[in-house]
Amino acid sequence: MISKLNTLGAIFLLIVVLYGTTHKTWIRISYEINKLEIIDKFCINKEVTTYSCDGKCHLKTQLEKADEPASNKPRVISEENILLFNFTFKELEILSPASKHISFNIIRNNYSYIFAQAVLDPPKFS
Repeated sequence: MISKLNTLGAIFLLIVVLYGTTHKTWIRISYEINKLEIIDKFCINKEVTTYSCDGKCHLKTQLEKADEPASNKPRVISEENILLFNFTFKELEILSPASKHISFNIIRNNYSYIFAQAVLDPPKFS
């Protein structure tokens, strides 16, 4: 039962991700399938015989409409983000120089490779 739910959840997430990334592709595919109907119903320049856009004007408006919600969204900062970085300075204590205890940790690299001396020996001339 749980494995079926996991499978259904994975399929649902896959569909959501694929639709979100290929949304413009679906608009172009539907344009190619319904090109004659789009030319009859939505084409602005169908009376002008010298310029034939073949419904590309409608395709352009549809693609711009698909881009519009992402660009015109107002950015709302939630209170959770603001409260995440809320610091109170009452918790900080200023220490006088006499009461500071400074400790230094010395890092020693006491490791070596077995082959390091054989490789790094300078050449010997006899």
